[in-house]
Amino acid sequence: MIFPPRKMAPGEHLTAANYNALLDYVKRITPVAGANVKVDYRLGGAVISGTPGGEAADRSIKPFTVRHHADQWEIYMPSGCVNVGGACAPINPAASESGDDHEDDQEGWRALGLDETEGATGTDADGNTYREWDVTVHAKTSAKILQVDDLNAPARRLVWAGVADRLKPSSSMTDGERYKDSPGDTFSATVARVRVTTVSNDGESETVRSVTQLRETPIDVGDVPAPTGFDLVWYFSVANGALNVEKVFCLRQVTAAAGMSITGDQMTDVTDAEDVYAKIDTEDMTQGGLVTVVADPDDEEPHTTTHFVTWLLLYNLVENTVRADYRENSLNNVQIYRA
Repeated sequence: MIFPPRKMAPGEHLTAANYNALLDYVKRITPVAGANVKVDYRLGGAVISGTPGGEAADRSIKPFTVRHHADQWEIYMPSGCVNVGGACAPINPAASESGDDHEDDQEGWRALGLDETEGATGTDADGNTYREWDVTVHAKTSAKILQVDDLNAPARRLVWAGVADRLKPSSSMTDGERYKDSPGDTFSATVARVRVTTVSNDGESETVRSVTQLRETPIDVGDVPAPTGFDLVWYFSVANGALNVEKVFCLRQVTAAAGMSITGDQMTDVTDAEDVYAKIDTEDMTQGGLVTVVADPDDEEPHTTTHFVTWLLLYNLVENTVRADYRENSLNNVQIYRA
C-alpha cells in the first residue's frame, strides 16, 4: 500500500487499521540516507544533500558535526573552529577511527564522552523510550593539561566538547553534574543535540540514533582581557570520556595599595575551594608588605580586622567553577594601614 486507502467521513471513528495505514505511509515518505545521499534532521526539517554518482560531491565536513561511528560518538573539531584571540586546542582525545570517507580531515575527529546507557529517559509519541543530550563546546583560555604542560609553562587556550543530559530536571542535579564541564570556561556554546531511541518492532528492539546540528560555523569571540592579578589557571585530565580538574592555582599575586606594590607567592593551590581571599599584612613594612592567597579561611578570619591586616574577597567557586569574580571591586583603591 502506498497511500492510506481513503479519507475518513465526518463522525467516523479512527480504527487501528486506519492508524497503522497512516504510520506505514509516513514511514514510506520519510527520507533516508542512501548511496551518495546524506540526510540531516534539524530543527527546521530534513536536509537532503548528495550528488548523483558521487563524482562531484562536496566532501567538506562542517565544524562541530556530530556522528556515531565505529561504536563511538565523535565530534569534528578541526584547528581554528574555536578562536579566542587564537585557536583553541581540543582537549578531547582523537577518535580511535575516522573512516575512509574523510581521510584528509581525519585528525579533526574527536571522541565524545557520551554513554547511551546512562541518563534520564523520555517517551515519544509512539511509546518508544529515548535519551537526549546537548553537545556543548567549552572554551577555556587559562588552562593546561596534566603531564603535558609544565608547572611554569604559560597557560594555553583549550576547548572541550562535553555532553549534558537534556531530560534530567535541574532541580535533581548535584553540583558535580551541573558544573562537570564548566571549570575554567571563558564561554560555552551548544552546537548539537543527540537523541538515542529504542524502537520495538515485531518483538525486537532497534536503536535509532539522530543528530540535530545547531551550529556548523567556526566560533570567534575575539580576545580575552590580558592577565592581571590573582588570575586562576586550571589543570585538566581526561579519563573514561570525562573531563577532570586536577589542580587550580591562583597566579600573579600582586596588588597596588597606598602607593606601593604588594606581592605574594608565585602561585597558591585553591583546588576545590569555595571562597578565595587575598590577605594583606602590612605589619612588617621592611618587605613592602605581604599578600597571601587563602582558600576557605576560618569563618572568623575575614571578619577579624586589625590595623595591619586587610581581607579582600577574590572569588566564589562551585566545583572549581567561578560563580563570582570580585576582583574588580575588591582590588580597586585598596585601603591599608601603614605604620
